[in-house]
Amino acid sequence: MAKQAWLEDKCKNVEAYLTRGKIDTAYRKIRETFEDKRTTCMNIKSLDGNPVLSKEGKAERWKEYIEGLYKGDVLEDDIMEMGEDVDEDEMGDMVLREEFDRALKDLSRNKAPGVDNIPLELLTALGEPVLTKLYHLVSKMYETGLLTHNPAYENVSVFPM
Repeated sequence: MAKQAWLEDKCKNVEAYLTRGKIDTAYRKIRETFEDKRTTCMNIKSLDGNPVLSKEGKAERWKEYIEGLYKGDVLEDDIMEMGEDVDEDEMGDMVLREEFDRALKDLSRNKAPGVDNIPLELLTALGEPVLTKLYHLVSKMYETGLLTHNPAYENVSVFPM
C-alpha cells in the first residue's frame, strides 16, 4: 500500500507538470522515477579475493596483474638495432613522408602564416613537386640538427627571405 501511495503521488506530480505545460520537467521526473539506476563497481580485489582499499595497494595489484599478463614472455636485448650499429646507407629517413604529409594536413586552413610568412594555402597550391622538395629540405635539416627542439632554432625560417 505504501508503494502504491508513493507511486500515485509521483503520478500526480507528473500530471501537474503536464497540465502547466512543463513537459520537459514532467519527462525528467518520469525518468528519475522509472529509469533503471546503473551502478558501476570499481572494486579491485587481491589475488585471494579480498577488496583492496588503499591507493598503494591498488597500484601494486595492477602491477601484479600486468606482470601476470606478460609472464613467460622473454624479451631479447638485441630486438632493435642501435643507430650507430647500422650502416648509413641502410637507414631510412628521419622524417617519414607520411609524417610530413600528415603535419601539412593537420595545419589550420585560412589562418595567419607562421614565422616563415608562408601561408599553407600557397604550399598546397604549388603542388607535389614543391612539396617533395620541401620534404627533402626538412629531412636534411633534421639530419644536420638544424630542426630540433632547441629554442635557439625556433625562429629559423625554412625559406630565406
